[in-house]
Amino acid sequence: MGTTTGADDILEDTTLENPITASEPHPHNNNEETPLLLPSDDPTPSAKPTLSTGTMFRLTSMWLGYETYWFLITIIIAPAQVAIIAGDARKGSALSVVSIVSSILNLFLAVLVGALNDRYTSPYGRRKPWIVAGILCMCLALGTLWETDPLWLYTIGFAFLTTSTVLASVPFNGLVADITPHDQKARVSAIMGAMNLFGYLLGALIGITADTVGTVGLYAFMIVWITTTTAVTMVSIEEPRSNFNPEGHKFDHIEWGPLLRDMVSPLVHHHDFRMVYISRFLFQLAIATIQQFLQ
Repeated sequence: MGTTTGADDILEDTTLENPITASEPHPHNNNEETPLLLPSDDPTPSAKPTLSTGTMFRLTSMWLGYETYWFLITIIIAPAQVAIIAGDARKGSALSVVSIVSSILNLFLAVLVGALNDRYTSPYGRRKPWIVAGILCMCLALGTLWETDPLWLYTIGFAFLTTSTVLASVPFNGLVADITPHDQKARVSAIMGAMNLFGYLLGALIGITADTVGTVGLYAFMIVWITTTTAVTMVSIEEPRSNFNPEGHKFDHIEWGPLLRDMVSPLVHHHDFRMVYISRFLFQLAIATIQQFLQ
């Protein structure tokens, strides 16, 4: 009901020669999102320092907490809450309403946040301020999701949660692309995939206790877990020097026309890319459809 990025899609270079990455739906978020990575002032891939295995795990630590959070929300918590709000007879249609609003919002926000973040610099870096803000909002958003709410209010709360996840995940994927050397993309992608799987597994294990610990207990775990895993990444990983602006916060101008044309151009002009994109979209759509209605 929200969106995230496939691990092998977020490692595209962000130099002028390769301005964007493919966007695809998240398997259990109907989408989060995948970030749009645009031109930056980062060094060329060959100039990026080699990452140790430990650095790769610390870099992707946030993704572990993020995937655990999303699994619990979309597979355990939201379907159960919507069933209580709407009743078993209307659960499917009510869940569809929440999912559609979230997915449409995510589609446009991913592009907007990606474009803005790639053109932002500050004394604290380009990516980290957005990631921290997004994670804090994800924690606050849990306080808007309760089974005692009417459906319209619950949908608004889930829209806020979706916005929060985009604010966190899009800049995070930009950070991964910023510091990953070209010849290590495959290895970092594999570790990202492992974090996906371990996040799902941990979410499933915690979900077993849902009836025992209750909603408040699940929310408490999710807040502690995602802030801890994010802190590991934020404290141990440095952004490139080009991401900083000691003079203050700055947004570069966005040319929306060329940006949107660059997004669509690969789908129009490259048959192989178009076929891969469509097939993966349909595959992820099938997964999302099944997962959203497991209950």
